[in-house]
Amino acid sequence: LLMSNRVYNPIGEMVRTASEEGLPSEAMARQLENTELYSIAQTYQTMVQRLNHINLRKEQEDLAAYLISREKTAKLPEWVEETYAKPGVRIRVVVMRLSDIQDLHSNNTEEAIAFEMETLRELGNVLVLPVDHEFIAAILFSEESVTEERVTVASQHILEVTGELIHIGMDVGISEEKGETEGFTELNLMYQMARAATAYRFIYGMGAVVTEGEMAQRALNGEQAPSSEELIQRLRQSDRTGFSAEYRKIVGELKKLSIQKAQDALMEIAGQMQTYRNSLQYRFEPLTKKDYEVLAGQLASYEYMDDVEEWFFRMAEEIWLILERNRQTGREDVVEKAIAYLQSN
Repeated sequence: LLMSNRVYNPIGEMVRTASEEGLPSEAMARQLENTELYSIAQTYQTMVQRLNHINLRKEQEDLAAYLISREKTAKLPEWVEETYAKPGVRIRVVVMRLSDIQDLHSNNTEEAIAFEMETLRELGNVLVLPVDHEFIAAILFSEESVTEERVTVASQHILEVTGELIHIGMDVGISEEKGETEGFTELNLMYQMARAATAYRFIYGMGAVVTEGEMAQRALNGEQAPSSEELIQRLRQSDRTGFSAEYRKIVGELKKLSIQKAQDALMEIAGQMQTYRNSLQYRFEPLTKKDYEVLAGQLASYEYMDDVEEWFFRMAEEIWLILERNRQTGREDVVEKAIAYLQSN
């Protein structure tokens, strides 16, 4: 490579210099194109470009592996700190989660999204890299503190532009800002927190921009999930209108909670409905661990809370069908009758 650089690369420089000095460039180009040295020089330039590309990909793969690592021994690639570390630098991580992965890869828009994320460059130096098939990270290095509001506004602009030009649904998670001392040592943790914030699209819907601070506040606010007693009562009464109204009321309250509390509350409702359905079929044993795993898998198949309504109403319709069949055949709700007897005696 050293010999190639010293001997053959100047041929390309000679062509460019000759052109700039007004010599008959076309004639010289044709003359050089017929020489073996020119062919070697072109091959060398292509080789260097490929090596640079391979090196860049290797650096990005190393950084991506560090970001997703949960091991305490994981080390940040040296080139990141060597390139971006400056006195007083502050660091923040912005993670973009893509919704339609199949559409993304079929249209080769990953590079376009990464380019749009460079909108953040007005806030400081930005390193943009795809982390895996679903997440793209932008690491912001700034010598001045950048408020969450400014990062949020820039992220919302990215969502708007890419949504219009590329038609890909996305969500954004933003980490807290760290100083130089702790930022480079906690970069993977910052990425994990920003990535976790994108999970709040389950509550907010597509196009959500959620900060680490907001996520922590929801987790610590101490609010409890609303009672589902009225909902189950409407279910037993086959009151479709009342069940629908009560369900939407509960969901409105769940959107104020952390994502974990919201999902736990939905699982609790699903478990109650499944238990009631089993009782109508004279199965009175408690739900097993496997039963809950099946319900959890069905709930996890929905990316957004608003879409989960379909699942609950399908379960409710199955219960109402059983209740109607029991009424037509003269069968009584044994559980309801037994409970009423116990309460009155």
